[in-house]
Amino acid sequence: MHESNLESYFVQKQVEVLLEINNKKIASEINTLSSSISSLKQEISDMKRYFRENMGSLKILEQNSQFSADTGIKAASTQDNVPVQRGTAPNPDNISVFRFFYAGKK
Repeated sequence: MHESNLESYFVQKQVEVLLEINNKKIASEINTLSSSISSLKQEISDMKRYFRENMGSLKILEQNSQFSADTGIKAASTQDNVPVQRGTAPNPDNISVFRFFYAGKK
C-alpha cells in the first residue's frame, strides 16, 4: 500500500505541474492577445482622428465632384434637345443686297 500512495502522489504532482505549465501558456497567450487588441484600438482611434481632421476637405471634394457631375448631366441633356447652331440665324437686316443677288460672282 505504501507504493500505491507514493505512486498516486507522483501522479498528482505530475498533473499539477502540467496544469501549471498550461496555465502559464494560456496566460502568456492572453497577454499577447490583449496587447494586440490595445494596439488595434490605438490604430482605430488614430484613423478616426485622421478622418475627423480631413472630413472638411472630403466634403469639399464631394461637392466639387457632385457639381461637375451635375453640370455634365445638364450639358448632355441640353445637347440632345437643342439643335447645334453654327453662327447666327440669317436675318434680312444682316444680309446686304449685294450679297443676296451676287453671291458667288465677283
